[in-house]
Amino acid sequence: EGARHRGLGRLLVTAARQLAGGEVVWAQVSAGNARSLRAFQAAGYRPVGSEALFLRP
Repeated sequence: EGARHRGLGRLLVTAARQLAGGEVVWAQVSAGNARSLRAFQAAGYRPVGSEALFLRP
């Protein structure tokens, strides 16, 4: 709880982009993971698609 709302997620996402050295960076984030989605969007990323996963009954 102590690390929340301090911008650490955004900093990590930004650092990952810098480490990639100009390569394309993408992430797969669960639709239910609102905190992660906000961190990526705060760092300038935007959603470009979605994926449906199916389980056999």
